[in-house]
Amino acid sequence: MKALLAVYDKTNLNIIASALVELGWELLATGGTYKKIKDYNLPVTAVSDFTGQPELLEGRVKTLHPKIYAGILYRRDNNLDKEEIKNGKFESIDIVICNLYPFSETIASNEDITVPEVVEQIDIGGPAMLRASAKNFEHVLSISGPKFYDEVIRNLKKYKNKISEMPTEFKKQLAQSTFLHTAKYDSLIAEYFTNIDNQFPDEKIISLHKVMELRYGENPHQNGALYKINSINKLINKNTGPLQHHGKDMSYVNVLDADAAYKLVCDFKEPAVAIIKHTNPCCFSSGNSSLSNLYSDALNNGDAVSAFGGIVAVNRIVDKSFAQTLRSKLSPLNGNKMFFEIIIAPGFDKDGLEHLKKKSKDLRLISMNPYLWESEPNDFISVHGGFLSQNVDYSEDNFDLISGKKIESKKMDDLMVSWKIVKHIKSNAIAIVKNGTLLGMGAGQPNRVESTKLALNSAGDQKIGAVLASDAFFPFSDSIELAGEAGIRAVVQPGGSIRDEETIKVAKKFALSLFHTGTRHFRH
Repeated sequence: MKALLAVYDKTNLNIIASALVELGWELLATGGTYKKIKDYNLPVTAVSDFTGQPELLEGRVKTLHPKIYAGILYRRDNNLDKEEIKNGKFESIDIVICNLYPFSETIASNEDITVPEVVEQIDIGGPAMLRASAKNFEHVLSISGPKFYDEVIRNLKKYKNKISEMPTEFKKQLAQSTFLHTAKYDSLIAEYFTNIDNQFPDEKIISLHKVMELRYGENPHQNGALYKINSINKLINKNTGPLQHHGKDMSYVNVLDADAAYKLVCDFKEPAVAIIKHTNPCCFSSGNSSLSNLYSDALNNGDAVSAFGGIVAVNRIVDKSFAQTLRSKLSPLNGNKMFFEIIIAPGFDKDGLEHLKKKSKDLRLISMNPYLWESEPNDFISVHGGFLSQNVDYSEDNFDLISGKKIESKKMDDLMVSWKIVKHIKSNAIAIVKNGTLLGMGAGQPNRVESTKLALNSAGDQKIGAVLASDAFFPFSDSIELAGEAGIRAVVQPGGSIRDEETIKVAKKFALSLFHTGTRHFRH
């Protein structure tokens, strides 16, 4: 009985190698794996001695030999195969333990790595051996990672090394893992070699890894899981994804809302606080102030009714002062304590984290790298039977004054804030802002004037002197009419409607400062 070992990741190699020797297996190994097993004082044969062929091309050719692949691939229940193996004096190889050169890790560790250096990290023999063993999974155990070692050892002992008697489901599980392992490896290599200007190649392989099982899907009767894309870009930027420090497991909706909340605050260089409900911001404030002050401004001036049970996102480290504010500040509507599902931030200092843990055993506390949103150039969204892909909306837009007077810098800052917020609201999107704080928003309506009415109504009397942003052009002048009557000071919109002149005429009527950006920001 022969087992072939060729692993880059040598985690627990001593455990699996020792167990195999104790169970009576003869070990074959290559290069560094051979040396490591020798260091454990275990009997092992070098592959080059087994094949009678020394390594070639500085180690590029080690296992590519008929004695290796015939031993792995022959069908033990096929008489023609058995006769050919016998005549060729080949020997059976019944276990293959292999994992691959660190292609992605090498790129991640060196942004200046050259193409020749990358090429040397492309494993040839490893994927070939793994695929061969997985193809012949009924007769050969294909082991692509240390996580399987314990279960393999248990099954070898239970079935007295007789692989043919082991459960087919177990062997199929090993084969599936192998093919996923090699598919991920090849997809990252293909991504590297994709021309940087060819953002949408004719074929695209999306490799995913499961981050977590979710409490449930969109509704409690649905199961759910969170997967992240294995991407060269993410590896280079060293983004590790979310880290949950406390609280209940996440649900499908929790992940969606946390994602939306963090995307919004990460769009701002200045300190920012957002409260999200069903992926739309109901409270927001940004400016050169403390998180505690911004949180109070956001809650006092925004939609505090919707904020209850929402997600709080900030783009600064959560310290004890802000943690105390979150625990102590009451609802401005009814004086009750505020309840939130999640706090998400770039990080928590020790005192802030401990203080928030005391708030609730269920409150989810999550940290995430703030540069995550810059690490992937394209977005993907599933549709029935496929995916849509587009560039991430990172545009920096120009503000062209079309009508009215130039506004003071503070109002211009508010206009910039409103324009950034409106990118993160479901279309048709309207955002009303004053002093860096969201006063009212309209989202998801089938027509723009209804969104405008919702936003103005939510803003109340505070809307006088505020600014308004629209994610797309006004098809009619009715929304501008409402804004002018309500006392809005300035409006920003993409422009481009065939009725722009009507809108401009109404803006002049109310002495509104009207800006066009030329860029639309629909979000469906």
